[in-house]
Amino acid sequence: MMKPHIPEPKFTLKGVLITATVIFILLLIFMFRITRKEKVNMVPVEQFRGDFSTDYRYLFRDEIEDEKRQEEKYRKDPFRE
Repeated sequence: MMKPHIPEPKFTLKGVLITATVIFILLLIFMFRITRKEKVNMVPVEQFRGDFSTDYRYLFRDEIEDEKRQEEKYRKDPFRE
């Protein structure tokens, strides 16, 4: 007598677990990307003077600090040969 044909299951437990894990990891990544706060571009109050003029030291503070770091980095010691 012939045995009845039992079809293979379409979804295996291993496949379902791998798929669920990948979806979970993608959801975590997506959730952390959404909840991360972006840096707000705001002007410091110290930049403005009472006469409504602007103190440009605050506007270009990052550039000035970078230039000072570069100058200190490449400054030569006069006593060094």
